[in-house]
Amino acid sequence: MLFIYLAQKDVWLDVATGVVFSLVALRMLWEGISEYLNKRSEPNPGRGIQGSKLAKISICGVAGILPGLLGIGTGAILVPAFAFALNAPIKIAIGSSLACFSLNALVSSALKLSQGFVQTNVLIPLCIGTLIGSRFGATLNGRISSPLLKILFGVVFVYVACKYLMVLGKL
Repeated sequence: MLFIYLAQKDVWLDVATGVVFSLVALRMLWEGISEYLNKRSEPNPGRGIQGSKLAKISICGVAGILPGLLGIGTGAILVPAFAFALNAPIKIAIGSSLACFSLNALVSSALKLSQGFVQTNVLIPLCIGTLIGSRFGATLNGRISSPLLKILFGVVFVYVACKYLMVLGKL
């Protein structure tokens, strides 16, 4: 009901999304900077994703819905949810998010392709670029410390939050 109300007032939907991104960004930055300055990494990085199956299904269900509604990536939902709600180490959160996204993308893109919503003339170059970039990203993920990954994630989310919150200047 809240979404239906906010959708009619798209400026406030942007503001709400910007606030959520801001909060996640601040938490990522806070944790990353404090871990970096204290020269410590995440405790027990091999522990995996905690929480009940119901919690995991619920979070991933929301992560399947929100990107279609808000135009944000699945990882923008899953990485913070895995890291904060399910206490996963950041590298596990990122890797698990990508695995979930891959299956989601396969199903949804096949459906969108069959519906005619994919520009096939740009599909191949985009896929090639994404495959090359993902290989470099995965390599960097393995080489960058967890605190620096959190800081990088926080900086990207600050940028995204600012883009959403720019609508406040139009009020």
